[in-house]
Amino acid sequence: MLIKNLLNSKLDISSQETHPDPERAGEDTLHMAIVMRPGQTIEIDDRYSRLRNINEALLKNWIQIISYDDSATSTVVHPEVGGGGDLTHSTLTLNNGETDTVDEVDINTTKTAKWFISVTDATNNTCMSVEVYAHHEGGSATHSTHVKLGSSKVKFDVDVSGGMLRLRATATADTQIINAQRISITI
Repeated sequence: MLIKNLLNSKLDISSQETHPDPERAGEDTLHMAIVMRPGQTIEIDDRYSRLRNINEALLKNWIQIISYDDSATSTVVHPEVGGGGDLTHSTLTLNNGETDTVDEVDINTTKTAKWFISVTDATNNTCMSVEVYAHHEGGSATHSTHVKLGSSKVKFDVDVSGGMLRLRATATADTQIINAQRISITI
């Protein structure tokens, strides 16, 4: 399910509640950590459409469902990935000279994050794959970039701003499409 934040502010639709899926009734809780930027579109597993926070956001017109596939088997936001982590997906398009936040996570709940990133240059039909690791100590962040494959006109940085650990991207050419998946370890 693709959902879009319709607000002009950040939207936290994180949830921890009893799993609504009868097939998984034996599990006590389902943890979903999502903070969306204004206008951001993200993909979440269709099963999460039954969670209270998703339903409340829909009723209040805070989010819009862009697409929904009841038969989808892929999961983009996973419950409790490997010891309390979460996997989320972000998409952003940048043009030459633009800098923007690709993804961000609350520093009060997350100490470490890793992003798997694919950048497509829509003008030249080239792509790059890269991994960015980040860690913060409250007010400052450090990061490392690994496994860079291909070439792209985007540079990545990580910082802490407004209580959020942010993955930032700067484009040096037009039409750079950035897809990122984050694994974050909750504290």
